[in-house]
Amino acid sequence: LGLDLAHRDALREIPRQVRGELDLRAARRLHGGGTPARVLLCEDGSGGRVVVKVLRAGAGKVDGHDLASFMGKPRQIAAVHRDQPELAPHYVPLAGAWQGPGWGAYAMPWVDGDPPVALLTRGLAGADEFTRMVRLVFEVLGEHGYAASRSPAPAGYGQAAYPGRVRRRLPLLARHLDATLTGAEALRVNGRVIATVGELLARAERPGARLALQPAALW
Repeated sequence: LGLDLAHRDALREIPRQVRGELDLRAARRLHGGGTPARVLLCEDGSGGRVVVKVLRAGAGKVDGHDLASFMGKPRQIAAVHRDQPELAPHYVPLAGAWQGPGWGAYAMPWVDGDPPVALLTRGLAGADEFTRMVRLVFEVLGEHGYAASRSPAPAGYGQAAYPGRVRRRLPLLARHLDATLTGAEALRVNGRVIATVGELLARAERPGARLALQPAALW
């Protein structure tokens, strides 16, 4: 990474406790990944590399991207390595997890390699490799992950997970999207009239839709 000024400045985004316990000397921010957390590639005192994710609590964070959900991830990772020995070799381990007033963080070893989506920029050969890699990932998850256990889905799970999630996030979406997308006027998309979000949610909450959305079990 090198210890230039920009990398030293990036260390300030990592809480002091985490920097001290991991002996971090340099960091640079990684972009992408679909997370609201700061994701930093760090170098420790021995030259090893570790990825640190840091999320600070803040107004407007929606469920699934809030601090409580963020800190559920290291518990999930720990559970995989504790309870699923056949899946564990395919799943990156934890290097540590921390939580303080208004913030949370966890760290994982750096793994070299291209993200699968990067393969799609390489044309047909890359697309074939992307398909092979994604198929392999889902075969491993299916055989050693999802199929490892099964439990009845809680009552109301389908509503809470799908239309309920949209309702909970709608106020935030309304603040950031064009008003026509979340308002009371019908939309026209490619010449076709589309019902409003409110109407679509109402349809999704009717008895027939409730039944269709409710899974029998969770894997």
